[in-house]
Formats: sequence, structure tokens, C-alpha cells
Amino acid sequence: MIRYTFAYGSYYVVEGERILNMVDEPSLLFTKEDSAGEEMWCLHRHGNFDKLMPYYQKLLQAWRSEKVFTEPPIKGMPETYNMNMFGKPYIITGKFEVDDLNLVLNNNNYLKELINKLNICLE
Repeated sequence: MIRYTFAYGSYYVVEGERILNMVDEPSLLFTKEDSAGEEMWCLHRHGNFDKLMPYYQKLLQAWRSEKVFTEPPIKGMPETYNMNMFGKPYIITGKFEVDDLNLVLNNNNYLKELINKLNICLE
């Protein structure tokens, strides 16, 4: 299972004992949709801001044009899907608590709680 740890002033993405990535400030790339009065949150990627930004720009462009986006951000997703089913993409970066990051990785519904906890306005 992938999780974050914090040591020596940096965040580490680890799987078991293996270090996969190191970042100074992790970023979370997610979408939020309000559909039929129900909010749906979906974490697409996490990690280094500079590496996530090109992907965020693709998602945003697809969302704005309401086109089908052909690069599946989630393993197991179909090759093409309509961006309207995911809603607008957002990216946040910061010095998050490790426990919060790990909860987000394991539960998309925790994204909403984290946004509220950090008092972030998405609009």
C-alpha cells in the first residue's frame, strides 16, 4: 500500500519499505462534481507540483471543452470517458499532515473533509 511519511524536512511516498518519490510540498490533483445534489470527489494524482501541472492542464482543457479525455488518470478506468462525469479539476499544494495525506490516498471522501479542515474555498 502506498503511503506518505515525513523525515528530514521532506515528504516521502513509500510502498512497504521502498521509497518511490520525495517531495518538499506534496500536491493533490482532484476533481469535484456536484451532481443531483450529491458531491463526488476523485483524487487523480498526487506528488510533485511540477509533474502534476501538465496533467492538470490537460484535465482542465478537457473539462472546459467538454471533450472526451483519452488518458485515463485512474488505473482500471476505460480508455475514454466524458469529463463531465468528473467535474472541474483542482490542484492544491502545501505542507499537509502525513495522516491527512494517507487518509486522502485511501478514501476519496476524505478530500472534502481535508478541504474544509484547511478552510480552502474552491470557487
